[in-house]
Amino acid sequence: MLHRLSLYLSLARASNLPTVWTNAVAAWALVGASFQWGPLRWLSLAGSLLYAGGCTLNDAFDAKWDAERRPERPIPSGILSAREVWLVGLLELGLGLGLLAKFGFLALGSGLLVVLAILLYDWLHKKSPWAVLLMAWCRVQWVVTVGIAAGATHLGQSSISYGILLFGYIVLISVVARMESLNSTRAKPSLKTTLAHWFVLIAVLILGTRHNPEHWPATRIPFYAFIFFYQTALQMGLRTAPPNIGRFVGLALAGITLLDTVFACLAWSWSGLWLALMLPLCLLLQRRIAAT
Repeated sequence: MLHRLSLYLSLARASNLPTVWTNAVAAWALVGASFQWGPLRWLSLAGSLLYAGGCTLNDAFDAKWDAERRPERPIPSGILSAREVWLVGLLELGLGLGLLAKFGFLALGSGLLVVLAILLYDWLHKKSPWAVLLMAWCRVQWVVTVGIAAGATHLGQSSISYGILLFGYIVLISVVARMESLNSTRAKPSLKTTLAHWFVLIAVLILGTRHNPEHWPATRIPFYAFIFFYQTALQMGLRTAPPNIGRFVGLALAGITLLDTVFACLAWSWSGLWLALMLPLCLLLQRRIAAT
């Protein structure tokens, strides 16, 4: 039973779940809501189930592809049946939507869009390079869902900037991760590194022109920490010979927690710094459960 649980935690990429939680807190903060443990707890659980369901179904959709190229994966190796993985993944998605229903019809509707994006990504990600946009849509639609659950009737400029930045960051990570999953011989890490540098520069531009200058002192701490951590990910992943794409992707995913901390501090000032504690948790979980 414990071995089976470990397998499903691995399929769910459970080491990345803290990034789903910090997404929720950042989105909640940016719509002007104060910290409330009760609803954020249920939203984080709902997001975790949606994320786990999407990752689990990823293996179900890829069963044929894995049988040809990665026979050691749980389904082609016979450790888990395709039917069981489909049932577990769909159950996780269903439970996640069920939890969102308690936040109202609009939140549930937005959650259904998250599920749509997840299923489209799982179906298309091995077929089209443009599927990276669907992965980013999953994340952005999730933060929109949280904003709706928090009672927001419209998205402010801070929320829009956060959504744009998060979308770009996920696209960048997904493009690099695709190099690993497809074992591409045409990968050019130097180009990806250049794109990453440009992304950080754009992030500096966006975050340096916020409309909450009184919160900037608190925001600077996670902001510079994010830049340092991302540069470390580049050094340890894409700038090695040969490039260690998996290491870069895992670290970059963990860096989402710092990005979320930046925006939480923009809304809550020093009260948002605690969110950075999710970074070491993410890295600790990655030592046990692979992030990719």
